[in-house]
Amino acid sequence: MRLRNRDELIKLLRGGINDFNSYREKTNYAPLDLRQADLSGLNLSGAFDSTTKTKTGALENLVSNIVNLTKKPDKGANLYKVNLSLVDMSNTDLRWANMRGDSLYKSNLTGVNLSEADLSGVNLSFANLANSDLMRSNLNGADLGEVILEGSNLRETDLYKANLIMAKLSNANLVNSHLVWAKLGEADLTGANVAEADLYKANMIMAKLDKAILTNAILRRANAEQASFIGGDLRGAKMEEINLSRATLAFSSLIEADLREAKLTEANFSGTNLKRANLSNANCTGVNFTDADFTGTNLCGSMLKDANMKYAKNLEKALVNEFITWPDKDLLPEGFIPPGSEM
Repeated sequence: MRLRNRDELIKLLRGGINDFNSYREKTNYAPLDLRQADLSGLNLSGAFDSTTKTKTGALENLVSNIVNLTKKPDKGANLYKVNLSLVDMSNTDLRWANMRGDSLYKSNLTGVNLSEADLSGVNLSFANLANSDLMRSNLNGADLGEVILEGSNLRETDLYKANLIMAKLSNANLVNSHLVWAKLGEADLTGANVAEADLYKANMIMAKLDKAILTNAILRRANAEQASFIGGDLRGAKMEEINLSRATLAFSSLIEADLREAKLTEANFSGTNLKRANLSNANCTGVNFTDADFTGTNLCGSMLKDANMKYAKNLEKALVNEFITWPDKDLLPEGFIPPGSEM
């Protein structure tokens, strides 16, 4: 099989994926170099292929095309082992594409549709995927360092062990996404919807999640040192053994959140709603609890040494036991006497 030159390959892609995929199979997926190519606006999904028109009338073709739009093809574009660094694929339809291990370094993928695509191990560092659709795509182990994903749809996306260090994810949809062991250090998720996502053991050091939605999210044993959750919604979040040392959770909602055995040293919880939250056996040394609401909060066994609770609300309504280490009297609300204390 003759190996085609770059221009011929691009022409194949522009004609639809059928001939291109057939060529790839015949060449046993030999590596291709399409760096800096302009592939913007193409339909490479296989769901609607304008090259497959029949000899029947326009109405029959229209009906056939409508059916194709709602039907998942056997295969999307097979771009395995294709170097697409610096390529322009803005507004391209790449649903169901196979792009495993490809390089999309610094590529323009704004508005691209990559839903259900296989991007495992792909290099997307510094790429621009703003307002793209990656719903249910596979980004397992992908490199997304400093990628732009602002306003993008990553609902139910697999990001296991993905590198998202310094990624821009503001206002992104990450509902039910799989972020176990993901690296999110210094990532910007301001206003993102991360509800019910799994962030078990994720590295979130210095990440920014102000006004983010994390309701019922799993953050067990995650490392979120110095992270910011100002005004965040963490109702019902599973945060057992999380590290929130020196993190800022001011004015956030942690109603019914589970923070058992969490490390919260020197964190800022001022104005936080902790109603019915579970802080049992948590290390709260030096935490700022100014104006925090403790109605029904479980503090049993927690370490509260040097915690500022002077202006805490409803501390008398918290669940307590004799194993709590309380702060000094001058850091407690006026007139509050810890149960069993001789102060």
